[in-house]
Amino acid sequence: MDEDRLIRTAVRVRRGKLADADVLGELNGLVQQLHSDAEPAEFKAPDAAAAAEFFRGQLQRADMVILLAELGDHVVGYLTAEETRRRDNPFTEAFGMLYIHHLAVAESARRRGVGRALMAAAEEEARRRGLKDLRLDFWSFNEAAGRFFQEHGFDAYNIRMRRAIS
Repeated sequence: MDEDRLIRTAVRVRRGKLADADVLGELNGLVQQLHSDAEPAEFKAPDAAAAAEFFRGQLQRADMVILLAELGDHVVGYLTAEETRRRDNPFTEAFGMLYIHHLAVAESARRRGVGRALMAAAEEEARRRGLKDLRLDFWSFNEAAGRFFQEHGFDAYNIRMRRAIS
């Protein structure tokens, strides 16, 4: 067995528990800092305590999927997603999807299969719930995220734009 395979199989993904709120708050700081640096008018600076409180609420919702990735005894990444179902209407068909809100991996654990394991677990959860789609968005400044998602089979299907009003 080659070393790359050993590293990937060492990643364990599990469901989040209320007791994980603090570690989620800490890990969120990685992604939050990236966003607040790039878009300070849109995103707040990281606040681990406020994020932990937010995650406590999310962890209690049946429509939320919160997955944690571990290497050994350490949580090194997480993914949050929301089950969304839309009824048909005059404009669109009914559909259900698992919408990925957050994906974060500790810098020390990147390129070790953590993100891949979290995405695979999210896809498995979507299937378990009878959903046919995984969807997500990412900010245009986050080119690494765009490459990662494309490498994992995601294609652009909707372009959002903005214009500031002065």
